[in-house]
Amino acid sequence: MSMGFDIITLIIAGVLISIAIFILVKVIVGEELSLDDQERLGIGLIKKDFPSPLLKMTYPLVRRILPSVTKWKIDSYREKVRKKLSSAGLRETFSPDEFYAYRVVFAFALPFVVYVYNMILGLGLPVFYTPLFAVFGWYYPQLWLGGVITRRQDQVKREMPFVVDLLTLCVEAGLDFNGAMGKVVEKGQPGPLRGEFEIVLKEIQLGAMRSEALKSMAERIGLKEITSFVSVLVTAERMGSPVGDVLRAQSDAIRHERFMSAEAKAGKAATKILIPMAVFILPAVFIVIFGPIILKKVYGG
Repeated sequence: MSMGFDIITLIIAGVLISIAIFILVKVIVGEELSLDDQERLGIGLIKKDFPSPLLKMTYPLVRRILPSVTKWKIDSYREKVRKKLSSAGLRETFSPDEFYAYRVVFAFALPFVVYVYNMILGLGLPVFYTPLFAVFGWYYPQLWLGGVITRRQDQVKREMPFVVDLLTLCVEAGLDFNGAMGKVVEKGQPGPLRGEFEIVLKEIQLGAMRSEALKSMAERIGLKEITSFVSVLVTAERMGSPVGDVLRAQSDAIRHERFMSAEAKAGKAATKILIPMAVFILPAVFIVIFGPIILKKVYGG
């Protein structure tokens, strides 16, 4: 049974390494996308601001296999990834096809790199571990993107009370809501929420309705607090309610919710600290208290 399993894993490892070598050869001799295809896919020749050194280092490989990836029928996947890239604030950095190409590169390059290092350095890793590195390489870009989305949403949560307060002050000072958003973009601190309001203003200037632009912002961020805030603003605009009163109520509600969230986290901290206390602090206390007694018993005074 174990021998059959070893044979299967060796075959899988050999196939993955062979495909990795094929991709490496294709990278070396392959052709990049034409300028028309780059413009059609929104890739272009602009200088990218890579959020990770690893992504920057592997991007030349991605560009080489991109012509093949663009021909694959993965339209539903492209739409799903496009939404995630928008939520991560990376829709201008990577296209869905580039992200999928990253997954392919990591899935086949990582086992190959591990295999080469294993041979050169003599790490002693069994060959049948190669499929595990392939699986990790395939899911690593997706896990990384999820982490970027989570960090960006947390940053939006931290910015939201100050942005809503600034909107409220501007509206109560006599500006309309579009002017208040302009002041947020002009005077607010740099951050993802300020960038999203800048996109909203650009969409409005291009002819989109304000309610639709705000809904698009909520969909891009993917945060329930923003979705609730936008829905209240859209409803108030539809009903003809004063925007200043709505913003003031939203500001108070957001601050109350933030205060309650801080209290909840403080309550959980007392429970979480029990584990490090039991593992690190209590043994040290027992050593200090009972150590001299034990030594006295062992060595007789």
